[in-house]
Amino acid sequence: MKNNTLLLSTILVVGIAVTTVVIWYILRSGSCESAGTVQVRGGKYMKLAPSVAKGSLDDDSDIILLDVRTQEEYDELHIPGSILIPVNELEARANQELPDKDAVIFIYCRSGNRSRTAAYKLLEVGYTQVYDIGGIIDWPYDVSSNKEK
Repeated sequence: MKNNTLLLSTILVVGIAVTTVVIWYILRSGSCESAGTVQVRGGKYMKLAPSVAKGSLDDDSDIILLDVRTQEEYDELHIPGSILIPVNELEARANQELPDKDAVIFIYCRSGNRSRTAAYKLLEVGYTQVYDIGGIIDWPYDVSSNKEK
């Protein structure tokens, strides 16, 4: 009887651990279509999974893909077709380099923190279709480098 109780306890603990790992992986991988929206003064903040962003970028060449990391990070690795405006320069450069406030803009950074900050900044100054696609570290598709090999 004692062995059965020990076996059942072990199975329960392993089951909980496996379930926890699976849930963590699903949330980490961004496999949901989007992570919801938050109303901001200028519009809605929305986070998109990489798969959704990639499909949209493949279907619509008018989407602006904005990298908000540093020049050095961009030179090291970036998503093809992206433009660079570092997040700390965004407020000074946005009106000139992103004149259409109704354009669809997908923003990314390294891990998703700066892209979220940049998305909120753009929404606050009147951009209406801003989407955070997270970090390049979670981007499973093609990337480019400006570094000499």
